[in-house]
Amino acid sequence: MENTESRSCWSLRACDFNSVNEHISILDAVWLFIGPFTTVGYGDLTPATYCGRGVAAIASTIGILVAALLTAVVAEKLALSRWEKYVHNFVLNSELAKQRTHQAANVLIYAWKMWYLKKMNEKRSTRYITVQRKFFESIYIIKQIKEKQRKLTDNCVGLAELMLIHRETSITIDETVKQMSTMKSTRRNFHDCSKSTTASPILSRRMLKSTAKRIYSIQTSSKSLRMNESMISYRDNGNDQPDESSTPMDYDLTQ
Repeated sequence: MENTESRSCWSLRACDFNSVNEHISILDAVWLFIGPFTTVGYGDLTPATYCGRGVAAIASTIGILVAALLTAVVAEKLALSRWEKYVHNFVLNSELAKQRTHQAANVLIYAWKMWYLKKMNEKRSTRYITVQRKFFESIYIIKQIKEKQRKLTDNCVGLAELMLIHRETSITIDETVKQMSTMKSTRRNFHDCSKSTTASPILSRRMLKSTAKRIYSIQTSSKSLRMNESMISYRDNGNDQPDESSTPMDYDLTQ
């Protein structure tokens, strides 16, 4: 910092050289440098050459940047951390809650006093007016405390809290979507089951008829095969027609 200031002062002293006044003194250069560097402006001394004015402009720009940097660093150091802010807000909220409880008790006390004074027919007395004024003051103070608590809660919410709320909301939405899909699938299965139960008598009759037809066709084919075999065997034995008593017994399964 000192090197920068000394170089700037020497630059101003060198740039303000002219044939009449030659160089300005180093003290005057320092005094001329302080004005632009602190963004105050020119004082009783001003640069006479374009080079000196350029150096003064550069010095004022550097002064603005340094002042902004120092302000940011000091503000960051003085700012509370996240957990310190939580503790501070918790303490303030506790104090506000105590004040709110105290004022709520005052509201009840003053309301009871107003009721008592009304019963005593002192509604127009100064005592009643004083109690009524305190009653409304307590109500107004409670409203102010509620407003402070609301602002305190809003100030406590930061980027981390917003991210946490967003994540919890996303998880809740995903769970809701899963539950809705499960409910839809359950409803679809129930609907299919109801359809199958309503159509089951018709399906069972059709299945029984098709099964009976298959059994009857199998029986007729087996019976014709047996008759052919018996006729062939009797022809081989020299008989023209088979004896009915020698034919195998066939059972009618369709009955």
